[in-house]
Amino acid sequence: ENDSLDNNAASNSAFSPASAMALQTSMSRRISNQGPILSFGPNTTLSDLQYFAERGCIVFVLSALQSPKLIALGTRMLADYAKDPARRVAVAGNKRILEFLL
Repeated sequence: ENDSLDNNAASNSAFSPASAMALQTSMSRRISNQGPILSFGPNTTLSDLQYFAERGCIVFVLSALQSPKLIALGTRMLADYAKDPARRVAVAGNKRILEFLL
């Protein structure tokens, strides 16, 4: 499913051409379970983060959030994501997601 990401994300203004290329490269040749290399800038929106989270990249999204604004967006994304009971169990059971929250 992760390989089905389309180029719509790369055309979003929140993504630099370098990060879009890194994402496309990492998605086309996944190395062990390191996952895609994501990078988000100051123009990133909640829907940008949700785009990747809904494609199974939620842990990689959270690890790419560096600024206080992006961390706040990530926390909001998790709250929205966990509204679904099945997702709530997945979020609560994922050590890397819980580490983000601490």
